[in-house]
Amino acid sequence: MPVRRERANIRGFTLIELVVVIAILGIVLIIAVPMFAGVVATVRITSEIDDLNGSISYARSEAIKQGLNVIVCPSTNSSSDTPTCADQTSWATGWLVIASSGSTCSTTTGVFLRQKNAFTSTDVATYTPRTAGNNYICFSRYGVANSDYTGLFVLAQSDGVSSKRCLSLSTTGVGQTLAAGATDASGVTCQ
Repeated sequence: MPVRRERANIRGFTLIELVVVIAILGIVLIIAVPMFAGVVATVRITSEIDDLNGSISYARSEAIKQGLNVIVCPSTNSSSDTPTCADQTSWATGWLVIASSGSTCSTTTGVFLRQKNAFTSTDVATYTPRTAGNNYICFSRYGVANSDYTGLFVLAQSDGVSSKRCLSLSTTGVGQTLAAGATDASGVTCQ
């Protein structure tokens, strides 16, 4: 004998319920998307500042290991076969780590140890040295940076304000990452 199945009473969504759900979802997206974009920018800038700090730490380590002056400098052609240091305060175009061929920090030629290409974003990276005109960092063979070659890096979105982070470099060669408005151990403020 065949089994008789009863038809279940299945009810779907009404058009009004569907429109209300879509409206709520739209409001949530309008609020969430800008917040998500800010989080993405903060993560990107944190990554960029970590790359810079890593290159600086590497340069200090190589200066001690090789017993030479090692320079970290901005470059406008860091991805070329013959990159050169640039005399500029913007580091968003890339940077180089060089074992200097000279016995002083004024020689920015030598063996290239590391190259960092330009940012793929429109973020800015500006360096303010403690001594004007020294737009690069130089570590002695003891891993110490003369105070003339230290300063403050400011990384931010292209508007120069959003998602701002700073990297303060001391003469010991240790970089301290700062949030906007924070002050480092020597009294320098991330502005």
